[in-house]
Amino acid sequence: SLDLSNCKRFSDLGLTAVATHRSLTSLNLTHCEEITDVGLREIAKIGCLSSLDLTGCNRLTEAGVRTVTKFCPTWPPTPIRQEVAPPPS
Repeated sequence: SLDLSNCKRFSDLGLTAVATHRSLTSLNLTHCEEITDVGLREIAKIGCLSSLDLTGCNRLTEAGVRTVTKFCPTWPPTPIRQEVAPPPS
């Protein structure tokens, strides 16, 4: 389990390092405002997480979240919490 909530400057580069920990089961990225879909692609490399909180990660899109979920078809055992940005106009 790793809680990075409110680490406002935590970015996709940090997620690249986190993704090397294949035994990680739970990740809280609440209000990590620098996370983008690029970082979610890194998280997808972990595989199935039992919990992933993306609340307040406003730079994410639905496409980025789908990237993570496609690597674990049984997801989510509990909902992935998210607030994603609306599509561009």
